[in-house]
Amino acid sequence: MFVAASGLVLLGGAAVQSAPATPAPAAVPPAAATPTEVPGEATTKRLCSQCHTLESATVNRHTRDEWNDVIVRMMNQGLVATDDELYQISDYLTANYGPLPKE
Repeated sequence: MFVAASGLVLLGGAAVQSAPATPAPAAVPPAAATPTEVPGEATTKRLCSQCHTLESATVNRHTRDEWNDVIVRMMNQGLVATDDELYQISDYLTANYGPLPKE
C-alpha cells in the first residue's frame, strides 16, 4: 500500500519500505512547464488510463497528500505499479494538478 506522510511510504505485505534517503528531485512547478515537460507523464498516462482517462481523473486539483490517497484507492482497486512508478505518478499529478497558487 502507498501511504502519504511527510514523504512517501510504501507498505508491501509485512515489510515496510520508507522513502529514499535522498529526496526525489522537486517537481517542476506547473507555471514553469507544460505537462509534457514534467517527468512522469508517460507513466501516469500508461498506468492510470488502463481504467479511465487522465482528463476524468484530474477534474479536481489535490495536494500531494490527497493525490497519494487517490493513488492508494486506485491500488486497492487493482493498480499494479513499482515504487518508482508510484513516485512518478505522485510527482506528476502534484506538479500539474495540485492546488493553484493563492492570489
